[in-house]
Parts: sequence; structure tokens; C-alpha cells
Amino acid sequence: PTSQGTNLCFQLKEIYNSTVLSVSIQQLVQYTPLPKLFMRTVIQTSSACPQLNGFIVNLLQRLVGKKIWEDVRQWQGFLMCATKLQAYPVLLQLPTPHLQAALNNKRMPDLRQKLCDFVKQNGQAAQRLPRTTLQALGVLQ
Repeated sequence: PTSQGTNLCFQLKEIYNSTVLSVSIQQLVQYTPLPKLFMRTVIQTSSACPQLNGFIVNLLQRLVGKKIWEDVRQWQGFLMCATKLQAYPVLLQLPTPHLQAALNNKRMPDLRQKLCDFVKQNGQAAQRLPRTTLQALGVLQ
């Protein structure tokens, strides 16, 4: 029922345009706990308004600071969204235990390879990563 309501909003593009969606998300992210359909809304926004993907990646960064992994439902959506948008720098900022959990997530079997490829292609960024992050990726022994 609630998800049907959000689906309807996304169909009304003349009302729920990129400005309205970005302002709404900025307001919703301030709630603790996050609203139940928050990450679903962010993912739908990413699909409906690709021009907001930079904004969404910045939002994902903020969610790391809010310890998004503490809410299992939001955490799954966060991982889906970050992977979809290839927000690898954001994922690499996760504390090592949570990065490890993401790497072991059965729903994203190729995440480790994608992150390893990103690290190898961005040597300077890799130099700033904690040793534990590189070890979790299997880049360092």
C-alpha cells in the first residue's frame, strides 16, 4: 500500500520533478530513524531522474556518516544504490567490518571484483585507503 503511493508519485513527473524529489530526500534524510521506504525512494529517484545521481552519491556519503548499516533494510537499499551508481569511493569509506559484510553479500557476487578493479585503476585513491580496506578486498595480504 505505501509503496503503491510512492509509485504513483513517480508517475506524476510534472509534479514530482527532480527539484521536488531532491528537496524531499534532503528533508527525509534528516529523520532518525530513516523512513521505512527511504532507500527505495532514493533508488526510484535515481532511475526517474538520472541527473540527480551526483546528488544521490553525495547523499550515500552522508549515510555512511549516519551508520546506515545499523538498519538492515536501509543497508540493503544503500548497497543496491551504491552499486547501481558505481559509487565505489563511497563503499570504500565503509568501516572494514561493514565493507567485508557488503563484499560477502550474496545479492552482489561481483562487488569485490568491481571494487578491486576500481582500486587498481585509481592508484592515488588506493594509496589513501586504510590497510584493512585493502586487505578486505584481497588487494593486500
